[in-house]
Amino acid sequence: MKIKKIFWLVPALIVALGIGCIVWTAQNRHQDNYTRGEIRYENIPIKKTISESQKEINQLLLTHPIKFINKGYTLEENQTVTKIISILNDTVGDMIIRVESYSDSNGSNSFNRKLTQKRADIIASLIKEGYKPRFINAIGYGEEFPLPKDSNKTENRIEIYLKRIYQ
Repeated sequence: MKIKKIFWLVPALIVALGIGCIVWTAQNRHQDNYTRGEIRYENIPIKKTISESQKEINQLLLTHPIKFINKGYTLEENQTVTKIISILNDTVGDMIIRVESYSDSNGSNSFNRKLTQKRADIIASLIKEGYKPRFINAIGYGEEFPLPKDSNKTENRIEIYLKRIYQ
């Protein structure tokens, strides 16, 4: 008789423990960090793929383009570059970063090439400070590749491209 009671008691305890674990997990799921005893647990952030990061950088550059003071090569503000570095730090995988700079047709072609190369070099150096990529290229095209008339970008622009490195 006692064996039959114990036989039914063990599965009942297992079910109760399982329900307790499910309830505890559901209550603590919304927390980013939690402590149990002396051990602190933190949720690991989800990393983005290179293509997701490329789309996010393109959208950021479209809504908040990188601007320079007096059409020179001194940055007007650094917020957009800081956000780009944050996006790169949240990206999984090794990549090549290419920074391209373009200008309008005001001024001579040689002046515009030198100006856009300096702009691309400045942005590349800021990215190197905050992200530490394995490879980064900076290219100043000058007025070589004008945009179509119906484009929503400006002629004086910076574009950033990411390419995955396969090993």
